[in-house]
Amino acid sequence: QFLKEFNTFINAPNGIQQLRNLIVELAVEGEFDEHDASDEDVASLLEDIHAQREDLLAKRIIRKERSPSSLNELEKPFEINKNWVWTRLGDLAWPLSGAAFKSEYFNDQGIGKAIIRIGNLSQTKDQIYYSGEFDPRYLVNKGEYLVGMSGEFKVAQWQSQASLLNQRVARLIFFDKRINRYFVAMSLQMRLSHLHKGYSFTTLKNLSLSDLCDSVIALPPLEEQERIVARVDELMELCDRLEEEQQAAEAFSDELRVSTFHHLIQPEKP
Repeated sequence: QFLKEFNTFINAPNGIQQLRNLIVELAVEGEFDEHDASDEDVASLLEDIHAQREDLLAKRIIRKERSPSSLNELEKPFEINKNWVWTRLGDLAWPLSGAAFKSEYFNDQGIGKAIIRIGNLSQTKDQIYYSGEFDPRYLVNKGEYLVGMSGEFKVAQWQSQASLLNQRVARLIFFDKRINRYFVAMSLQMRLSHLHKGYSFTTLKNLSLSDLCDSVIALPPLEEQERIVARVDELMELCDRLEEEQQAAEAFSDELRVSTFHHLIQPEKP
């Protein structure tokens, strides 16, 4: 399907972004990998993850939330391979919602810690800083995954300095290291994107923590998660190169048009 759609997207307006979206969709639906019978049983992995979750609850690292409900058939948007299982985000990670910091301690002089607002999930410039005291739970380090709870429901890996988690942004605290977080983030982004499209134009687009926890995810064995992510990385690099080539071609075309127009309005001969 990827090869079939490639030529359609490559020359379409915003085609590269559509191609990236298709890559993610096919990846999280299991269309990019040869399945290996020797992979660890994912059901056993989920049992271990549940035990890790209970341990975090006992240590009060995470707060007791309602247990994610079991899935019904209507919630399963596509067929999965026999060695995959359906689960919910709340079975894999706990979303910590950000704090409402006091504006009297805000500054734009770089004093204190930067604050992560929803707009900073797309870019890290124009950050506001906070010079007051804060709970260390809200300190986000580079590499952690965040979710915007309003607007486009963007899932992003934080790539900047250690910063403070503002309200309407959630941080994903994974229960077990034997999960490829990038794979889960891709799956979550696809589900939230579909949810976002389901809102009407008159509806305020806000997520709740329950919405996040209830998001359904098709989970393969860890080895397969890592193979899928490696394939996605390869295809995203291809998209980067295509985007660079398109930009170079557009720049040349712009220069050609300007040069042609210049010669038309200032001809050397009458």
